[in-house]
Amino acid sequence: MKNVTHKLTIKVTPDSVEAEMQATDPEQAAYIEKYLSGSNDFATRRTYIQPQLHDTLTKMVKVLAPHGATIGSYLSAIVLDHFAKNADLMKRIFEDSREDLFT
Repeated sequence: MKNVTHKLTIKVTPDSVEAEMQATDPEQAAYIEKYLSGSNDFATRRTYIQPQLHDTLTKMVKVLAPHGATIGSYLSAIVLDHFAKNADLMKRIFEDSREDLFT
């Protein structure tokens, strides 16, 4: 049997039914909040990724994400985190290019 990693809370009122899933592990909760919180503040663009990667991302978003998260918002959060952690190195790599890497 797998360890219980999430707590499901269901609130029922005469007018609505609400469900919320929260991680019981603080590290998992922080990950979900950081990467799987959903965002609609980006333009729709097409990006092609490996089918196996798409399958894995679909499972993560479907099972762990709060309402509103999408594969696009998950990938955006991962890439933005990567940029934040590696910006100095990335800037050095592109130091000789004709345009700034980050504006």
